[in-house]
Amino acid sequence: MKRSSFPLFVAGVGAGFLLLEHVRWGEPLGLDQGLFACFGRWVPRGWLPYRDIWDSKPPGVFYTYTLAFRTLGEGTGAIWTLEALWIGATALVLFLSGRRVWGRWEGLASASLFVFFLNSPAWGGFWVRAQAEVFLCLPVALGSYFALKGRSFLAGTFTGIASLYKVPASLIALGWPVLWLGNEGLPRKLALMSLGVALPWTVVSVYFWAEGSLDDLVEAIWTYGRQYAYVAGQGHSFAETVRKGVVGLILGSPVVALFGAVGIASSGGRIRWLGPWLFLSFLGVVVQRQLAGYHFLLAAPPLALASGKGFVRTVRWTVSAPGVRKLMPALFLVACTVLLWAEGRRWRAAYGPDWEYRVGKLSRETYLEVFDIGPFSPSEQERIAGYIRRRTSEGDAILVWGLSPGIYFLSKRKPATKYPFHHLLLTESPLSLRLSGLKRRREEFLEGLEAEPPAYILVGVMDPNGFEPLDSYAQMLRFPRFHRFVSEGYRYETRIGHFLLFRRVR
Repeated sequence: MKRSSFPLFVAGVGAGFLLLEHVRWGEPLGLDQGLFACFGRWVPRGWLPYRDIWDSKPPGVFYTYTLAFRTLGEGTGAIWTLEALWIGATALVLFLSGRRVWGRWEGLASASLFVFFLNSPAWGGFWVRAQAEVFLCLPVALGSYFALKGRSFLAGTFTGIASLYKVPASLIALGWPVLWLGNEGLPRKLALMSLGVALPWTVVSVYFWAEGSLDDLVEAIWTYGRQYAYVAGQGHSFAETVRKGVVGLILGSPVVALFGAVGIASSGGRIRWLGPWLFLSFLGVVVQRQLAGYHFLLAAPPLALASGKGFVRTVRWTVSAPGVRKLMPALFLVACTVLLWAEGRRWRAAYGPDWEYRVGKLSRETYLEVFDIGPFSPSEQERIAGYIRRRTSEGDAILVWGLSPGIYFLSKRKPATKYPFHHLLLTESPLSLRLSGLKRRREEFLEGLEAEPPAYILVGVMDPNGFEPLDSYAQMLRFPRFHRFVSEGYRYETRIGHFLLFRRVR
């Protein structure tokens, strides 16, 4: 490949990335993004994760949303902007890693395929945006880069930071020592790496201990996390989860998977770097048992590097192989082109409405309806938030007893509960019953409502899910004291989509 053409390819990749971000700019908040946005809004106002506002994820993603709002303004656009910058930085690190190991073309291909893989509609489209797995890719890539350079403490530290987004990312650290086998000072490197991995969690633990909330942190991340994996894994064995994980990874982005296989096979001595990293990343995916699309993003950095190597290797084989030896790599490229065309149809179906909205062919309301998934509806979420905002004051609290935590953020009305999303921990759901303290959680919930009654209570209907077989309204009926609180202090006002809106009787 000509040296002079490289800047043109870099410019093309950059332009494509910016165009994709521009097209997707109008996408709404999903379930998780709406929840994380609540942390981003109220943590700077003095709320402490796990004690005052609850989720089971480690704190990394909460403070990343806080960073977005503090630096870029408090709105959905700030989330997408920070995500774009974060993905761009990750792609740059992968480029530097690929260039260091193989060459600049492999680095550029790796960065490009990382962005391509991350945006594959198979993982959920807007559902995947600004997830913890997206943000952990940067520290994981940095950990790998420093592992390559033999900087064991930094490799461990950045991998530890990645685990502040999802705990299974810590498994990746087990692969870095394979790179250093046979080198002098291996025990020292292992000690420094271990110290680095522990450092981020030590800082976090000391902070929450100083706030008197270390027990809340442990209960949310470790106790709940174990029970969640148990409930998610019921009905199928771990071996079945692994099988589904392999199939899911291949079918999610077959072009990246195929080039990745070529890259692994042709990586030579670098298999000590990519092999353990990719294996441990995949292990981190399957130990979660649920196999949600965004979980696969944990494997995105190593798979992108392997794919970048495989793609460039295949092109070079095709160009340089003599005679009939060109046939096999050429046929492989043709097959990948056909698969890419098929994947392009998925991209068009997923992101075509984004383009039509950006050029003015779709109204906001029609556009949002494209994203409705079962009982969760971004269009309902925005309509309800607007309705609440017009009828309440900024200091009011509201209660969303259902699956739409983004209503709190979009309406700018504070949650009347520490559980803006996990209200199932207040019900008799299978997951809630596996955690001790249901009576205590309910008492604290009701005490909070009585101390500061919310201006509105929104109760979901027809919204059962895999963790709660009853809809939110039925859950309320099975919680007598809460049902009585609503019946005596509120009157039904209207219904918007999957929510009944009850207004407080003054």
